[in-house]
Order: sequence, then structure tokens, then C-alpha cells
Amino acid sequence: MAKILIVDDSLTSRQLLITPLSKSNYELFEANNGKEALEIALTQYPDLVITDIMMPTMDGYELAKRLRSNRLFDNTNIIFYTIAALQQEAEALGEACQIFKVLIKPVSPKALIRIVEEALEGYVMKTLSGQRVKDHLLVLGDRLAEKTSELDTVTKRLAEILSITYSLATERNPQQILEKFCQTGHQVIGSEFAILKLSDENTKNFYTSGLGDSNSKLIRNKLDLGICNILFKNRIAYRQHNPNGTPESWNFPIGFPSIFSLLSVKISSPTTSYGYLSFANKISTNSFSDSDEQIAITLAAQLAIAYENALRYEQLEQKNTELSNSNNRLQTIVDNSPLGIYICKACEPYETTFVSPNTLEMLGYEPKEFLEDPEFWKKKVHPEDLPNILVGF
Repeated sequence: MAKILIVDDSLTSRQLLITPLSKSNYELFEANNGKEALEIALTQYPDLVITDIMMPTMDGYELAKRLRSNRLFDNTNIIFYTIAALQQEAEALGEACQIFKVLIKPVSPKALIRIVEEALEGYVMKTLSGQRVKDHLLVLGDRLAEKTSELDTVTKRLAEILSITYSLATERNPQQILEKFCQTGHQVIGSEFAILKLSDENTKNFYTSGLGDSNSKLIRNKLDLGICNILFKNRIAYRQHNPNGTPESWNFPIGFPSIFSLLSVKISSPTTSYGYLSFANKISTNSFSDSDEQIAITLAAQLAIAYENALRYEQLEQKNTELSNSNNRLQTIVDNSPLGIYICKACEPYETTFVSPNTLEMLGYEPKEFLEDPEFWKKKVHPEDLPNILVGF
């Protein structure tokens, strides 16, 4: 319903406008001066203002200027309603403040209704446009909510990925890395369960998460590596949707839980392919997305590097243990040997690196004397023998 504000200091003049307009579907307001009209306008936001020009307190021209200076009334039309003697002045003032029309007193009801309808022609369009704006805002609101939800999901995923990355970086046990990753990986991707299998004969390198012990045992020694073979043929990811959910479609054994969607990625470093990681049954939707696939590929690459580094660390630890054991055996031999053992570098200045403890008993010198002074042993060799010894070195 369009709103019309009628402004005139004469009650009779206002009634001459209100009476015919009240028979139409308008919401009418009235004021006896510009100041009162402005107060009403700021609360009711009329679609049309019909105002006299000559009024006390605030005249019609000042009211029109105030309305035009406020962006809230950009779509409000203004009609000057004045006597014929002031028509020329009214039109000049109206042009200055962009009024719709100058209406001369008195006006017939028929002419009044026609002019008001012309002034309000834009009201229907504005109402429809406003509804479209509302609808558009609702759509935008829904989209914003979706984007906000997506952003929350991405933020949560990033936090989980960072947590996994930190866990991979601090773990040194290869089997622990595989097990932890399988447990947390399917939570990041949002799947019902996950299977991690390395392409070797070691059944220990097989992990599941979300399956339960019985289903894990069902496939531990029977899992077909068809998926792994698919991935190893120049592919790093395999993503499919299976509407009927039969696990046999992917060579899983009969009796295995239904699999409606599957996302498998290769676990490989730049130098070695180790196996594959599969996520089954995307939660809350029918299939895995492109985003899921990219995240899975990234995580699998991080896993491969972390696993490879852990293997190297394990090998290094093994070598260090072997070296330590070898040193311990050597020390035992030296400590119990009746011979004096002396080791030095085979280049100038032939620095001493080891002297057996029995040197003191055999030669009368403390081992530390040889170790602290590189020239010490030369000083104890007869000058005539030293050149031959150096040649021997």
C-alpha cells in the first residue's frame, strides 16, 4: 500500500485532498507545516508528498529541499499544491528541488486521482523491484551462509592437516606414522573408514580406521591389490561412485560393508611408490569431491616423505647401534690385550687418536700425554730412527 503525506496549514485544503484519496487504496498522513511533515516523513517514509508552499514554521520549499538532501527519500515524489497566482514561482522552485508536478488549487477529485496515480506509477515498479531485491538478498544470504560453512570446513581441515603434518614431522617410528595417519586421515577427508596398505608382503604394513576388528581381519590377508595396480599405472588418484554399494565391485570380499563411494590415492615419494590409501563412503554426500581428492593427494605425498624419512632414521639408528656395539667390542679387546695399541692419523702432523691404557705400564707415559701433544711421540723416538718411521708412515 502506497503512503501519501499531505501537508497544508489549512485544514480545509487538506480535507479536499484526503476525501477523494481515502476512497483509494492508499495510506494517508497529514501535517499542518513543513516541520511536522518532516518528522512524519522520517518515521513513515512516504512514497508521495503533496505540500503547500506558503506555510508557517517551515514552508513547502524548505521541506522539499530537506527531503531531497536525504538519500532515504530518493524515490519519494513531491507535488507542490498552491494557488494559481504562485504557479510560476512554484514551478521555478519545483525545478530547483526536482518535484514531480505543480498542482493548482482547487483541483477536481478526478484530476487529483489521475495525477497521484501518475506520481505513484513508479511505486508498483519499486515494490516489485524491492521484492526482487529481497529475494536476491535471501539468495545472497543463503550463498553467504554456504560460503561461511565452506570456509569453516576449510579452516577446520587446514587445522587438522597442520596437526597431521606436525605429527608426521615429530614421529620417528615408520609403523606409528602409518597407523596414526590412517586414524586421522579419514577424519580430515570425511569418510566412514579408511584402509592403508603398502605394496609389500609384510602384513604388518596394513592399517584400517573406522572398520572395526572383525572387518579388518576379514581383509587383512585377502585384500586384492587391484586398486594399487590401477594407481601404479601412471595415476596418483582413483575416485569412483558405486550406486549399488556392492563391495565386490572393487574386489573386496563378500560380507564386507557396503561401499558407495571410494577415493584411493598413491603413497609415493619422488623416488619410490610404497602403496595406497583408500577412503570409503563420503559422509553426508554420495561421492568424494575434487577438493577431497586434492587434499588426499597432498596428505599421501606428505605421508610418503615422512615414512621415507622415518625409514632412513630407523636405518641410521640401526647403523649407530651397530657402530656402538662394534666400538664396545673393540674397547673390550683393547682393555684386555697384552699388547700396546697406538693409533694416529696417517698424514701430517700424524696426530694421535688412541693409546691403549697399558701404555703407562709398558712405556712409562700416560695415554693423555700422547693425545694432548701431537709431537709428543716424535720426541720419544730416537732421532736416527724418526726418518725411517716417517717414511714408513
